[in-house]
Amino acid sequence: MKNKVYKLFVIVISMGIITACELDDPEIEYTAVTELSGEWYVQYEYQETDGSWTNPHWGYYTVITSNTADNSEAEMLINDTEGWGTMYKVTVNGFNFSATEASELSGGSANVTVTNGIVIQDGGLSTSGVVTDSIHFEFVQPDDDPTVYRASGVRRTGFLEDEH
Repeated sequence: MKNKVYKLFVIVISMGIITACELDDPEIEYTAVTELSGEWYVQYEYQETDGSWTNPHWGYYTVITSNTADNSEAEMLINDTEGWGTMYKVTVNGFNFSATEASELSGGSANVTVTNGIVIQDGGLSTSGVVTDSIHFEFVQPDDDPTVYRASGVRRTGFLEDEH
């Protein structure tokens, strides 16, 4: 009798372990500004007094765009990790974004004004020719410099050939 109880116990435990492994696929939730969020390789230009743009050939810099803590579809963070080392919040309207004298969130004192910000889906080509999203925005940091700068670039693809 003891042997039958032991076998029954082993069968019940085995069935419990097997059925416990069957899990439903988790539901994937995205942030409110998923289509605008990402890591971007941008180049900077500055505006001359005559309105023309000059590329100083500084190379590529990394800019990261992401959602804010409250995950609002009306706001986004721009983190210029390598260029100016600033982070600020912009207002989002669809694929367009802007800010008027936004406070720098990375501890600096400069207020940033962003204009003509846009993300264009499949609007750019990476270095290797892969179609990817593009980003473009102009900004001024009036506390530091009255110069208008323009950042233009493409979303990081993750391909080794496209790394900068």
